[in-house]
Amino acid sequence: MRRFEFTEGSSAKFWEAAVEASAFVVVYGRIGAAGQRKEKLFPSADLATKEHDRKVAEKLREGYREVSSGAAASGTSAAPTRVLPPRPKKKPTSAALAAAADALMALESEVGSRSWKVALQARRALRSLDVVAGCDPADHAALASVFDGLMATVTAPRGARRLPLRTALALLTRLDAGAFTRALTAWRKVSDASPAAPALRALAALSDALDEPELALRACALLGERPDAGGPPEVVWQSRWSALRSHVDGRLAERGSSRAAVLRAFDVAGDPHLARRAGRMAA
Repeated sequence: MRRFEFTEGSSAKFWEAAVEASAFVVVYGRIGAAGQRKEKLFPSADLATKEHDRKVAEKLREGYREVSSGAAASGTSAAPTRVLPPRPKKKPTSAALAAAADALMALESEVGSRSWKVALQARRALRSLDVVAGCDPADHAALASVFDGLMATVTAPRGARRLPLRTALALLTRLDAGAFTRALTAWRKVSDASPAAPALRALAALSDALDEPELALRACALLGERPDAGGPPEVVWQSRWSALRSHVDGRLAERGSSRAAVLRAFDVAGDPHLARRAGRMAA
């Protein structure tokens, strides 16, 4: 089982997780104690694994640090493995969820209109999602349908109402990585008629190479950002990429690959902005 520990102030907790056949199994409690064991059965091992990965990402955002199996056996912490700093996570109220849904609907209504109107509503939507940061739209009926519908417009063909990919990725960075995983699953069906096709295929390739939802979300968001189109200044982008680069390199090394090999294999000839960004990340 993978073991994670949280030690802060008077708290000293552990959480262990594994997939056994089609069951997601956790053991948790205070460090030094035997802990409690819980199992949740799923229709398939794949679904159990998805739940495992989602919960691991959630624990990392909460501040847990993964420790080695040897540390788990001895009851003492070892040097932590590569752990992403957690993103903000809040407990959303019904009012905050309703406000977020309204903001997303307002954004959806502007998709395809003047760029400044889309940008204005996007900023409002981002602020509303900051209030419910870390939530998964699938867990909240007020958000689920409107969010999925908005993400679907990303793959629209040329001339149709389409949300810019960079805006969609910015929205996803406010939410649980599960929302990104589901959006990307839908985006994989993109037609060549969509201007976003090269970028979406590049995101899918990067996500597959990393095979770690939270890390893939952050790396894909940086790949999709465009400082020349209302994104953060280049110096801010570079700072964020510098902080993430070692995590990307470490994960790819674990999987027998490298950043240069993955990023330089992208077919992004139809998207010069993405080609430049991929080149920066591969360097």
